[in-house]
Amino acid sequence: MKVTPHNLAFGKVLFGTSGATSKPRVVTVTNPSNQKAPVTFESVEPDSDFHLDATATTCSTTLAAGKSCKIAVTFTPSALGDRTGALMIEDNASNSPQMVTLSGVGAAGALKISRHSIGFGKVAIDATASNDSLVLSNPNDVGLDITAITSSDSEFVAGQSCVGVLAAGAQCAINVDFTPNSSGAHHAKLSISDDAQHSPQTITLSGSGN
Repeated sequence: MKVTPHNLAFGKVLFGTSGATSKPRVVTVTNPSNQKAPVTFESVEPDSDFHLDATATTCSTTLAAGKSCKIAVTFTPSALGDRTGALMIEDNASNSPQMVTLSGVGAAGALKISRHSIGFGKVAIDATASNDSLVLSNPNDVGLDITAITSSDSEFVAGQSCVGVLAAGAQCAINVDFTPNSSGAHHAKLSISDDAQHSPQTITLSGSGN
């Protein structure tokens, strides 16, 4: 019996939110016409955080020669991070059981950011201006792991006090410094990487060397 594809990747799905389940993804099962006999299914069961979607599954107990049917699977993460599993299809075909690899990522809801741009205005060359108005908030029921805070330009330096786990419902502030080394306009992007959806989040930074 032929099964396609051999792996299903579900991407990021919210964890810790009631009813957060992926859309079904489908595996097609084909009984080649040259087999001339129907295939009888004995067990069709995904494991771990993956579940059979009966409403979108068309495979029943047998599959006639030359026919195809579909098995639909959904993903509901039980934890943050990478989640893996397998769909095992057991039947009376000679190549039974057939296995489909399943993968997905449990993600928290988006990190809330108090502002998406910081302008420092005019700053004397080699002097430093500071801004501590950037606040990160975790609105989720689970902690968020903030893994990195980086600037695309060394003239803008971000504090690292928020790196680590930001508890559910908690906030933290990031201090950003601007030290221009030449005159004229300067621009950069501040990137915040975490295990929430839509990571990395970016903040536009700007200032002028005077």
